[in-house]
Amino acid sequence: PMGVPSDLALRRPDIREAAARLHQATAEIGVATADYYPRITLTGNAGYQALALADMGSWSTHTFAIGPALYLPLFDGGKITQRVRLSEYRQQEMAIAYQQTVLRAWHEIDDALSGYRAQQRRQTHLAEALAANRHAFALARDSYLNGASDFIHVLSTQRALL
Repeated sequence: PMGVPSDLALRRPDIREAAARLHQATAEIGVATADYYPRITLTGNAGYQALALADMGSWSTHTFAIGPALYLPLFDGGKITQRVRLSEYRQQEMAIAYQQTVLRAWHEIDDALSGYRAQQRRQTHLAEALAANRHAFALARDSYLNGASDFIHVLSTQRALL
């Protein structure tokens, strides 16, 4: 009913969170690396411009502007390289945190499964002891009813049963 330990580990929210942080840190390396490439953007503006408020409704007060912008990361002073390195270090940090989370989870799962098995063994032993005490009580009662033993023996086996 509990499942395989690896499935139990995958269901844990702490492992899922650590994995998500690791994936995010890995993606940030790609984002930082993308800054090495040139970017072309297209911008535009639209509006009104007039010296007198009365002229605002005429077509000549409309203004429009559209134009491209080009970004070339030629002289960045090493900022992009440093951002990439920082992203890589963060990714390494998240990888270590993920490993620690998984190891801690495995330890907790192993402890829980060991405790569960110990409780199952204890329950089995208690059930066997109960069955043996019931049998002993039945034998003592039958022995008393047949006159082979005294009632004190019946009471002591009944007490052991309870």
